[in-house]
Amino acid sequence: MASTEEKLLTLLLSVEHLQHTAMEQQKAVADSLAVARETLRGYRDISDGVAKQVRDEVRNEVQKLDVAGLIGERISQDFQRLEESVANMKANADALNRDIATIHSNIVQEYNTLKGYSWKWLGGVSVAFLVMFCVLGWGMKTILDRNYNATAAVHP
Repeated sequence: MASTEEKLLTLLLSVEHLQHTAMEQQKAVADSLAVARETLRGYRDISDGVAKQVRDEVRNEVQKLDVAGLIGERISQDFQRLEESVANMKANADALNRDIATIHSNIVQEYNTLKGYSWKWLGGVSVAFLVMFCVLGWGMKTILDRNYNATAAVHP
């Protein structure tokens, strides 16, 4: 009888542990998403700031030059570098955005998988408890019937 109680206690503790783990995973998913959004926002701010600074520096250099031909050549080079820098920053931001979306998708998929397992495990434990109680009830009834029959046979 003690081993059955220990098994029941162990199963109950396992259910509580799974519920606690599921809550921790939900919090971890929410925290990960918040950090990913903040990182992307910061990266975009840096990217915008660098592009603005490059444009400002190009304008300042153009204003300092007096020779028209030199100005045209310099502007062309600066804008070409600017276009390359902006294209690189955009490619990096897009790659980072895809990575964050992939990470988000993986986290949500893993959470949904674990959530599904939790319900299946909880259902299995519930069925096991139900079967165990039915078997215990039948066993107790059988033992009591045998005890009654033995008592009736000894004391007519």
